[in-house]
Amino acid sequence: MSAQINILIVEDEPLYSSKLEMQLEQTGYQVVGCAENSDTALSMIRLHRVDLIVMDIHIQGSYDGIELSEQIQNFKNIPVIYLTSLEDEMTFNRAARTQPAGFLLKPCTDIQLHRTIQLALKGGTSLKIDPEEQELVQAKSDDLFIQKNQTIHRVPFHSIFFLEADGRYCRIHSNLGLFLVRKPLKELLEILPDRYFAQSHRSFVINLSKIEKINLEDDVILINGKSVPVSKREKEQVLERLRLIK
Repeated sequence: MSAQINILIVEDEPLYSSKLEMQLEQTGYQVVGCAENSDTALSMIRLHRVDLIVMDIHIQGSYDGIELSEQIQNFKNIPVIYLTSLEDEMTFNRAARTQPAGFLLKPCTDIQLHRTIQLALKGGTSLKIDPEEQELVQAKSDDLFIQKNQTIHRVPFHSIFFLEADGRYCRIHSNLGLFLVRKPLKELLEILPDRYFAQSHRSFVINLSKIEKINLEDDVILINGKSVPVSKREKEQVLERLRLIK
């Protein structure tokens, strides 16, 4: 019954990827391939008929799992089930904006996986979030001006803790609250003063002056009581930038 359902696994942990492939095949699904990174996944999606994607959120490559899902949606309508070992609300909110067909915590049992796939193929578990959009009006001297409905909010640079990519939007976490603006993270980074702001991860820009602690073993930065990821590629740059702040 499930033999004709083609599933692509996107997972950068080989052992877990093999286990997942075995779970799916034992349940009767057809695994068309296992991609270790976003670039390989995109190539495989263009080469094969894929009915469903089971994808880890934190993968290697040009995009993480959430960003990859957005790229796929630009040219194919394929349901995505996210896998993650993290339970933080920040990750869930980012993932939910892409309207996934399901969400599973690793490791998952055979029955959890099978039921989630069944619901996904019936279109029964799509997560929908319709945030109130806010527009970045302009940046002047040391401030951002953000319009929300008929009100323009002044958000000083020094009030910003960190910025988080959220698809075509960007979340600005500040001591004035959370703002969601329709502008990519890369464009906002160009606006912010590079004296204090730096990219810690492909999806995060941090205010260096707001860092409370850096966990070098787990590759996370604590800002305002929240854990922000720092990639291995960006870690040395962040540490070097911290040494230059006076």
